[in-house]
Amino acid sequence: MGDTVFRYRSNNIKVLEELAENYVYFTNREKLNDPYDCYPGMIKISEDINLLLDSTFDHDSFISESILSTEELSQRRDYYSKNPELFVGIIKDQIDKILNKLGFACFSKQATNLLMWSHYANFHKGLCIEFDITLDKGFFNNLSAMEYLDEMPKLIYPYKKDDTIFHKALTTKHKGWENEEELRVVRSEYGRCTFDPKCVKSIYFGIDASPNFIKEVFKATRHYANINYYRSSPLKDKFGLRFNKM
Repeated sequence: MGDTVFRYRSNNIKVLEELAENYVYFTNREKLNDPYDCYPGMIKISEDINLLLDSTFDHDSFISESILSTEELSQRRDYYSKNPELFVGIIKDQIDKILNKLGFACFSKQATNLLMWSHYANFHKGLCIEFDITLDKGFFNNLSAMEYLDEMPKLIYPYKKDDTIFHKALTTKHKGWENEEELRVVRSEYGRCTFDPKCVKSIYFGIDASPNFIKEVFKATRHYANINYYRSSPLKDKFGLRFNKM
């Protein structure tokens, strides 16, 4: 993983606001465009009820804190050991709640991906932002590369270190998405999160970005220091893009 990442954006008022107020909106799981992204079904609950109870009630589990926040639960271990299906249901509900609260911001490894320009930058009418992740380490502190697999991983809860299970579930997609070369930042809650403007290194405008949109982006980013602007154009003799400094 290098020092720079890229974020493709459309040509609309929302993007201009994001740039003007230097924030990224971390979306929730329900708004991701892949139904298997952060899919709760990846995480299977162990059939060993004693292991499940030991891990949870001994506070070794990733979700122990949220489950044991209800005093009644901690007093009902014997009951759940005799009614394991009820406890498994509680675990599943907690996993869903945790996943539904999380926020996701997606980036890519390059600015030259033609499909990304079409899918996420409104058919080359938008832009691509280049971030230097070393200039805002707080914002990018848990940046992770996605793993692309043919088969859904088999993740069993609990594991020795349950955050490993959740990290795997949050950073695994089907191989069909591999061309996106996604890098992802995950936060504990969805919503706005500001970044330091100095970490924005460059903005690349799409082939069909309008003069008015470019003008508005210049206005929105006038408080950014040492930023470079580029206009993309198609290569003549092969598939690809070149970027000309503006």
